[in-house]
Amino acid sequence: GIKQLTPEQLSERFIAIDVDGGGSLDRSEIRDFFLSMGMVLSKAVLDELMKKIDSDSDGTISIHEFKSMMLQLQSQASVGQDDQNGFRSIWQRFAKAINDELDGDTNNLD
Repeated sequence: GIKQLTPEQLSERFIAIDVDGGGSLDRSEIRDFFLSMGMVLSKAVLDELMKKIDSDSDGTISIHEFKSMMLQLQSQASVGQDDQNGFRSIWQRFAKAINDELDGDTNNLD
């Protein structure tokens, strides 16, 4: 299952994905994160992912939107049905990868 992460752990994951350090995640950073997990997202799935996470529709994912999405995933991990394109599965794999990446961290960010 998807375990609960602390706000600090979620911030660490966000910073790790935010390769350019711009303070928000753009489409290419999300796409590259999935690629690093061996998942190639179609344009349609990436569009849907961005639409669901980017609540203010500014084209990027803020840390607030990222944390909100992760908390939603953690609370709804065992509820609901698959969306079009197996989207729910992608959501869950996204959350699991973030958890796994955290578990695999050997570098202490303190």
